[in-house]
Amino acid sequence: MRKPDTVAIIILRCIFRAIEFGQGHDGYLASHEVYMYTLDTVPMLAVQVMFHFVHAVGVFGPGLSGRLADDESCIDLYLRTA
Repeated sequence: MRKPDTVAIIILRCIFRAIEFGQGHDGYLASHEVYMYTLDTVPMLAVQVMFHFVHAVGVFGPGLSGRLADDESCIDLYLRTA
């Protein structure tokens, strides 16, 4: 899936969470488990599955290490000594 697909899923989940929190702990959405599973858990599972097949660099770009100039350095955490 493409970046807009995952972003849309996360935004829809955020809208659900905002409405749920607005209703409070005794609200309709918080008191019915089916909405928590379908509107909160399933979208996050879908995004996780997508990111297992698409590397994050392909979606978000190379990050800091890809934008360093030749005279700058980046600490590689895997190469540090104890």
